[in-house]
Amino acid sequence: MENYRKPLKRSTLLNAVFCLITAVVIGLLTWYYRFQDHQFGHLHEFFGGFQTGIGSGLLLLLIISLINNFRALSNEAKLKEMYILENDEREKLMWLKTGLACLRIFIFSIALAAFASGFFNEVVFITLSAVLFFMLITFVLVRFYVFSRN
Repeated sequence: MENYRKPLKRSTLLNAVFCLITAVVIGLLTWYYRFQDHQFGHLHEFFGGFQTGIGSGLLLLLIISLINNFRALSNEAKLKEMYILENDEREKLMWLKTGLACLRIFIFSIALAAFASGFFNEVVFITLSAVLFFMLITFVLVRFYVFSRN
């Protein structure tokens, strides 16, 4: 169990660092959107609120992860339970199949949206095509990396 405790401590430290960075970024964005004069008016406020909401959600997930890690590090039974959950082969296979199905759905949806947007707006078409290209390149590179390791 000691071999699992070390990576968990490192993960907890990284989560704490990311938590701090996220809180600072949210604070800076809030200050920026609150006290700066902007030419876009209500649209700028919408983007500020959206970014703050995404950052707050990320911060909440990091805090929950920190709490779970601290509980596991302080309680041997919870540490063992977390270890079993992370190393369960059935769980890993279910996550793998779910991720692959979601990837296929996302790629198909973005390709369909890019095709449809080509009839209406050139900027949206180029943006969606770039996102689709990035997703496909990332998929191919990760696939080569994973198969080269095994």
